[in-house]
Amino acid sequence: MNFNQISSTQQSSSEGVKQALTVCAAIAEIIGLAIYLASLISLNSLLIFAIAVLVIIFTVAVYWLTRSVFFKRVSVGLIVVVLTISVAVAVIAWSWLSGIGLQPIEVTISNSLDGDNVSMRYLVQGSVNNPHSKVHVIIHPLTVPEMWVQNPPIVSADGSWQTNVYFGTSTLGIGDKYEVVAIATGENFLITLATGNYLREGQTIKTLPRNTNQSNVVTVYRPE
Repeated sequence: MNFNQISSTQQSSSEGVKQALTVCAAIAEIIGLAIYLASLISLNSLLIFAIAVLVIIFTVAVYWLTRSVFFKRVSVGLIVVVLTISVAVAVIAWSWLSGIGLQPIEVTISNSLDGDNVSMRYLVQGSVNNPHSKVHVIIHPLTVPEMWVQNPPIVSADGSWQTNVYFGTSTLGIGDKYEVVAIATGENFLITLATGNYLREGQTIKTLPRNTNQSNVVTVYRPE
């Protein structure tokens, strides 16, 4: 291999490294901007559209940049600096988003459950003052520290909601007391995820999200 071939190989390798670092920096920038947009846009559909536009713009920009003469003159060190700053901005933005104040929402469990006897499967009803809210009902058997996220109810246009919840199983949980609580959020999926309010049906949690809208807590008993 002669000198020209070695030089060409090294240049090709350097270009590949710069392109990879540039793509990583663009991804970090997209994440940072998406997090910022999440603080401004409450609707999931609109936020997803805005993120898609960001991805397209950055993809075209990176494609154009990596094929320009200017890009060939930029050092790897400078791109590393840009990448580091981009990642730092994304991390700081996510940390800031996780502490953002949630929209105050009033959520209640309306059917009189407190002190009632319940069966394994029971209908819980409630209301929320924002019909666009996402509501979760959580069951806590008082014999264990864990809590179980139930099937999320569908919220009606008037803010009323209902869902069937489960107090144990056909063989477990008989003779136990349970706490029932509902939480509600009205933010988009990124804020919900960052604040710890993203919950899945059947998920087991040890504590309620620290930053959330919580209903009245009712205690029930399952005799059989």
